[in-house]
Amino acid sequence: LNMQNSKKKVNINKNNNFEDYFNAYKSNYDLNNNSIISELFDIFYGYTLQCYTCYNHQWYVENSKYINFSLDDIRKDNFNIEINIYEFFDNYYQGRKQLFQHCFNCGKQNIFQQLNSLFLPRILIVNFDYGKGSQNNIINIKYEESLNLERYNTYRNSYHHYDLIGAICYTKNNSGDMQYIAFCKNSKNNKWYKYI
Repeated sequence: LNMQNSKKKVNINKNNNFEDYFNAYKSNYDLNNNSIISELFDIFYGYTLQCYTCYNHQWYVENSKYINFSLDDIRKDNFNIEINIYEFFDNYYQGRKQLFQHCFNCGKQNIFQQLNSLFLPRILIVNFDYGKGSQNNIINIKYEESLNLERYNTYRNSYHHYDLIGAICYTKNNSGDMQYIAFCKNSKNNKWYKYI
């Protein structure tokens, strides 16, 4: 297995369109990072950065091994809430202002980031980050054992249908201490097992 760069950014060539650049980035990355890990887990994101000060826009692509959803981004006012996993993907495509991102042209921190393209891997890992604002909330994430992400997948050759095979939770036990609990599905008998 070779070393992986978890978050590699490359600036766009202004003579290309976004789709050409996205495809060129991915092809170049695949040539230089040929491994089982990359083949199974690599996710590619294509973004547009729009500066609201000078109105310059910039495209870039980055990759990672899992999708990270922040519960702070979608947190509601209720103490006990239930969120469907599809709400996180919907929120991902709405775009957001980047507080710590500088414009490549004028250097101002007035950037709006919009996700344009998404390449999904063969095995999808999703991480839910509580952040600071949601630590005191009880948040239940609703999901089906079969997940269809076709409407979010913009890259024609990537995967979009996933079957849930495992989940890891960080929660309190009966003594009030925090611990990890794993739930895994046995593919032979289709039964779920809990590991403490």
